[in-house]
Amino acid sequence: MKKKLAIMLGVLTMVSMTACTINIGESGTVEIKDSGLTVSGNLDGEVVTGTTDKEEEPEVVEDTQEEKETAPEATEETDLEEEQEEDTEEGDSDEEDAETEEDDTDEVDEEEEDGDEEEEAEDEEDAEDEVAEVEADAEEMISAIPYDDYKNCVYVTSTELLVESIAPDTLLVLAPGVYDITRYVENAEEIANKKVKYDADEGLQINSVNNFAIYAESPARLTQIVVEDAYADVLQFNKCKNITLSGIVMGHAVEPGYCTGAVLGLISTNNVVLNNMNLYGCGTYGIEAEKCNSITVNDSWIHDCSYGIVCFTAVKNAIFNNCTMSYCQEFTLLDFNKSAAVFNNCLFAYNYGQAMLSKSGTYTFNGCTFMGSETEEGIEGMKVTMDDDCIFGEDDSSMSVG
Repeated sequence: MKKKLAIMLGVLTMVSMTACTINIGESGTVEIKDSGLTVSGNLDGEVVTGTTDKEEEPEVVEDTQEEKETAPEATEETDLEEEQEEDTEEGDSDEEDAETEEDDTDEVDEEEEDGDEEEEAEDEEDAEDEVAEVEADAEEMISAIPYDDYKNCVYVTSTELLVESIAPDTLLVLAPGVYDITRYVENAEEIANKKVKYDADEGLQINSVNNFAIYAESPARLTQIVVEDAYADVLQFNKCKNITLSGIVMGHAVEPGYCTGAVLGLISTNNVVLNNMNLYGCGTYGIEAEKCNSITVNDSWIHDCSYGIVCFTAVKNAIFNNCTMSYCQEFTLLDFNKSAAVFNNCLFAYNYGQAMLSKSGTYTFNGCTFMGSETEEGIEGMKVTMDDDCIFGEDDSSMSVG
């Protein structure tokens, strides 16, 4: 009996360490009670029942306290982890955005590079086309040089050779470059060519030379004849016949406004042909001619002359085809004295002076254009004929009547 009671007490001890009450009935029934715990049994048998409605408060309290203590730490850790995850996600998003921007930038750069390459290719094609066109023109011009029409042909590479080779029945083909006649004459002891004379007031005079021509070898490169004397003509032909100049630039290498010499002078010289010429000022006139018969000017440009465009005295049968006359100034622009000329498909642009025409000249204009030129006097009372194809700009007063 003591053994079994000890067992029951042991059970109670295992469950709770609080104070309890033990009741032993007459029949051997034992009942042990403490707050919330009841254990019943018989001393002759095993423990029959044991109930409790009391939990292990200290442990539960300790666990709850630990949970309360650890909860903030866990929450803080969770929040930190969530923030880290959000930062990671934001970082990943930023990286993705950066990669997208880089991809977009790369695509734009590639498109720009492709566009630049296309433009470069187009520019190269245009440049090649221009070169091909110039070369074709050069070949055409070279092939147009009439070698067979002259007894002598000289390929010129220096001013000395140019001056000393002038002779009747001779063709000079000028290599590209600048031929400064003034410097050559100043440095030369004398001019051996008896057909040529140089005077500071008259320029390089070519006397009594017939069937003579000067051609530029190629229009693709500058071929220029100049003088540095403001009073001199660049070239002057006196008592010559059958003269041709082609593809040459001619002018004065001096400050504008100081010239008293023309670019090209013609005196008693007949059958003159000028093709693709560029005659520029400050020469007084592009062409100054006296007592000449048959002057033909084709596809040429006369510009920036300080007295006017041309000055003709006793000139017959002069004709200008597809020429441009521009930026000439000061006096009568087409100054004719007992002279006549026909202008076909020519452009007169931005010239100004006292008058466009002179009363002693005869003028015929076919399909010409007048624009931007100003003169103090009109063409009333002039001997002038114009066809219906002539065009007059609103800003042009050079051909006004009255």
